[in-house]
Amino acid sequence: MLRVPAAPVVWAHLEWRRRDSRPETKDIRLYDAATGERIRNVVRLTVTREFCDLLLQPKTAPGEVYVYYLPYDPPGTGPFGEGGPYFPPEDTADPAWRAKLGDSSAYPRAKVLRIEARSEFHRMDPMEVIATEEETKALLGRHPDDYLLFPEDRRHPIRMFEDLPYCWIERGPGGDFAGEAQPGEFYALQVGVFAARRPIEDLAVRFADLTGAGGTIPASAFTCLNLAGTDWLGRPLTRTCPVGVGKVRPLWIGVQVPPDAKGDYTGTFTIQPPGLAPTEVALRLTIGGPVLADAGDSDLWRMSRLRWLNSTLGIDEEVIPPFTPLQTKGAAVRCLNREVAFGGTGLPDRISSNGLGVLAAPMQLTVESAGKPLRWKPGRTRTTKATDATVERVTTATAEGLTLTVASKMEFDGCVSFTATLKPDREVDLDNLHLRLPLNRAVAEYMMGFGKRGGYRPSEWHWQWDVDKANHMAWFGNADAGVQLKLIPDSDAWQVSDLRESGLPASWCNEGQGGCNVTEEGDQVTVDAYTGPRTLKAGEPLDFRFRLLITPFKPLDPRHWEWRYGDPNGDGTILHIHQSAPQNPYINYPFLTVPELRATVEAVQAARGRRVDLGKLTYPAEGCLNPARGSLHVWARVNFDPTAGAPQQARFNQGLFSLNLPNEDSLGFYWNIDDRGMRTYVRRGAPALNQYPVLFGTHQPDWREGDRHLLTLSWGERLAIYIDGKLAGEAPFSGTVTSPLGGATLNFAGAGFALGAIKITDVPYVEGESVAPSADEHTLLLDTFSGWDGGERTRPERGTPGVLSGVCERRDSALAFSYREIEGPPKGVNIYYTVRELSNYVAEMWALRSLGDEVFRTGGVSIYTDPDVPPAGGYAWLREHLVAGYEPAWRTALWNGELDAAISQQGLSRWHNYYVEGLRWIMGATGVDGLYLDGIGYDREIMKRVAKVMARTDPGYRINFHSGDNWSPPWDRLREASP
Repeated sequence: MLRVPAAPVVWAHLEWRRRDSRPETKDIRLYDAATGERIRNVVRLTVTREFCDLLLQPKTAPGEVYVYYLPYDPPGTGPFGEGGPYFPPEDTADPAWRAKLGDSSAYPRAKVLRIEARSEFHRMDPMEVIATEEETKALLGRHPDDYLLFPEDRRHPIRMFEDLPYCWIERGPGGDFAGEAQPGEFYALQVGVFAARRPIEDLAVRFADLTGAGGTIPASAFTCLNLAGTDWLGRPLTRTCPVGVGKVRPLWIGVQVPPDAKGDYTGTFTIQPPGLAPTEVALRLTIGGPVLADAGDSDLWRMSRLRWLNSTLGIDEEVIPPFTPLQTKGAAVRCLNREVAFGGTGLPDRISSNGLGVLAAPMQLTVESAGKPLRWKPGRTRTTKATDATVERVTTATAEGLTLTVASKMEFDGCVSFTATLKPDREVDLDNLHLRLPLNRAVAEYMMGFGKRGGYRPSEWHWQWDVDKANHMAWFGNADAGVQLKLIPDSDAWQVSDLRESGLPASWCNEGQGGCNVTEEGDQVTVDAYTGPRTLKAGEPLDFRFRLLITPFKPLDPRHWEWRYGDPNGDGTILHIHQSAPQNPYINYPFLTVPELRATVEAVQAARGRRVDLGKLTYPAEGCLNPARGSLHVWARVNFDPTAGAPQQARFNQGLFSLNLPNEDSLGFYWNIDDRGMRTYVRRGAPALNQYPVLFGTHQPDWREGDRHLLTLSWGERLAIYIDGKLAGEAPFSGTVTSPLGGATLNFAGAGFALGAIKITDVPYVEGESVAPSADEHTLLLDTFSGWDGGERTRPERGTPGVLSGVCERRDSALAFSYREIEGPPKGVNIYYTVRELSNYVAEMWALRSLGDEVFRTGGVSIYTDPDVPPAGGYAWLREHLVAGYEPAWRTALWNGELDAAISQQGLSRWHNYYVEGLRWIMGATGVDGLYLDGIGYDREIMKRVAKVMARTDPGYRINFHSGDNWSPPWDRLREASP
């Protein structure tokens, strides 16, 4: 923002210190602060990342001018598409004005008042305000070290990898780090490593004890998240941390403060790249205040949740209901409703599910050499692990110079994983290798996978490996029994569309010769995974990995009959909070709206019981109504307050009559709050289609509760509403519904009207005609309820009896409908929360970025080592703050007009540890008891942890799963079965 003097031409010098590359390719737009009018007489003299010089002709002088840089064309509110291009430089100056300009020093200078961001979230200062080249050179001149360290507070995450922030120039490198922590807190800090003169291959950090009057914080309480940790399977993880010359890389360090610590603690830690001198950093922590029982997790700014990256929560041997502990008897292992009996080679001889035999014969691994199959001689079987959750076995067998070792792992949910290792004593030429799964034909009724859409199993199917399709598995079975076979690549990776990350398995694929045939003969279906010919070299083992899933995993949860997704104040029992909902607006990051989530859960749990036993009267339409011509007369008493409510409050609508057809065509007649009068409509198809060829309302402002009226709906050449014999509204429309009335019903319902009598005729009504509740030659249905004895059926004077249901009673000679409110089943809340992409509003963004490609996909570049990193695309915020080394995912509009722009995550990473902890935390903090997965961004190991954590937090938990059908757009190109 500038203040300009009273002059026809003003020089503005802006030291904006911009991070974006090539600012000269982007427009600069100036506006008069007083009028909002754009200033067009502007000349760009110099535009660099460090500063710009402009000449301008103010419109209000003296006055103030807004200078907008990085202006862009905002994208639409859809989830995909162009992220919003920056406007290119635009020459708007009057040529005559421009021609008169002289040297900039001749003009009075504008004063820069301040540089503002669109919002707090868009701010660049202090960590994205660049140092100039001269300032950086001067810093290097004062500090001849190969690398420089810049300790930094957690409140100022290090964001830039390509520049030093100006605040570091002011402060200088090195020095002590002082921070304030609370007892029990996981305290986070960071150190920026600047590779000043030479590249750094890796970094190491050595911690020492912190000592103080209150005792010692041991070195073991420290961790550097960038260098070591625990992966998603609970295995130790180490990572290299290189830094390219001229680059800046943050190291995030955490220390677990003991709950009894108090006062000042001092010590050091040392950072050392290999081959370079170590640098010591002095650390002082002042500890005080209340104990943080949650280590600080309730305050996102503390960054204490970074320790969740190393969590092992849920990695244990617990068996959660309804699953049961594994039982072993000889070579058989039993899990919930299923059993596997292992044979002499370590493969299943028998598989049963719900008492049905899945296998028609034992499963076999057959090796063919010299034109014949080799015969395995079974060796020893060892049980290497046996718990309630897991049974692991190793079996060996030999055959003519080959040793076969089959390692199996059966888990409590019916998953059986195998690694079959072939090791030759000498060089062996193989004609082929077959893994044959002989299935009971009666069980293998359906098939899904190996490139086939789910459905009936064909008598023959052939499949081969394709690196562009992750369809290397298939399920065979029916509702009572079945099995999935998955052929597993050589390395573990979560791949849902292709196999490029893991590559095709050398064992199974065998340079494109491998595949799988499914054939049927008699009562047996054989699944034959083959490899083709190959040569095995002496002493070189070859692993074949595969997995069986024995289905069904568990009985259907009987509670699902009570799950109704919708308004908990109505019939809904489960509220689904989707991504972008007000309580959950940020993509896969629900931690920024915890109060809103908690309030919603509390409101759902406090919702009144749902309405049940709603009174209703139903007649068959066929024979009781002519849809082409006729009229309906209802003698009714008003049982509601017509003055209550306000427009668009649909709960005040009062039902009366509807004709409903099996194809969901409908004719309706009811009182509408927007009209404050009777309304009618004809609908074609389901309500969601919103197809109403005719709909109109009338106005009865003088109605009062207790009034009695004759309500008439007439149809023929026009559709009309009459009140007490007088025309209230009409529309040109021929007849009503056009489909046959077979199976259609006439329905009278709603507590708003008490019915004195119903009459339906086959002639349209004529205004002013007298209508009596008695039958004549045109009457199709007449029911005055005079003969009703309180039973389930009425006794009409003409027509088919009506069927009463729910709460119905006689009040003052009229039939009145009511309802009973009873306590419904427990109500819950499901939340959209998964792993696949992550909001750019994530509080830990910069710490996660410091991990390189561990958590986020980087587009194949390393921002910390590659000398020239091309800028990435997507929404403007991503381009301005992340700059490079990310992959845009999708975006969603927020309530404040901003966009949440997510970026893609890796298939498996330590973020999954964070995710599991986050699920536990959000359930505990808000009361959410259900999870909605819109696609799954993790493997079965994470899913087991998710289920365990949810079960421990709330035994009544739910997991709902949704996935795209790969034979429907936009996923149809993939043609895969979900792993």
